[in-house]
Amino acid sequence: MDRRTFLTITPIILSAPNILIGGLKKNTEGSREFKILWRNMNVGYSNIRAHLDGQKLRTEVKVSLTAKLFGITFYSYTLENSEVWENGELIKLNSQSQENNRKKELKVYRKGGELIIEGSKFSGIIPAAGVATTSYFTSDFIRRKVWINTDSGKPLDVDFQKAGTETISSFDGIRSGEKWINSGELNLTLFYDVHGDWIGSYFPVRGELATMLLDKETQSINALWEYLNSKNQKIGNR
Repeated sequence: MDRRTFLTITPIILSAPNILIGGLKKNTEGSREFKILWRNMNVGYSNIRAHLDGQKLRTEVKVSLTAKLFGITFYSYTLENSEVWENGELIKLNSQSQENNRKKELKVYRKGGELIIEGSKFSGIIPAAGVATTSYFTSDFIRRKVWINTDSGKPLDVDFQKAGTETISSFDGIRSGEKWINSGELNLTLFYDVHGDWIGSYFPVRGELATMLLDKETQSINALWEYLNSKNQKIGNR
């Protein structure tokens, strides 16, 4: 199993109980659940939940991978990651992961205009503005050039280019999404729907394509992201 690839695949209520987005009432919480396929096998899942908390967006990601050969597990990986975002910027990130028997922790927090990263592959300080993470949950990340690996803490240089529109399978049939291919450090293809929500991914593992397919969804996470950022912008302009 290609560890680096899998590790990067490898994410409370406002004053009123509901918010208004696009003229429709939406809950203040959204979620996405993906199944991960490799060599025609279902090897695990990646789930993300997001909810509004005052002026912040909080996300929780859970990933579980188990690869077997002749019924014997030769690779396992789990990750639990929480992030806090405000005004479109990362404020805090905490993750715990386990790859086979090796456990790792990552802490990221903002101090002024910088992010302090304490991870297994990177510990240091980077500029906070315009940073994304490998949680993928909003298409806004596509325009950002530095992503933090939510497993190791390593800042990754990315450069996504749009490659047209393509259909992709999901739990409710075939969907159409914008296809974005990265030419930076991550060998990764992402798909986002017309609402800006992540609906799937492709990435190579040992010369074969691994796929993340949308298996379940509730409300739009990107709608929460856009609503909160536009609301905070209005407050800042007062």
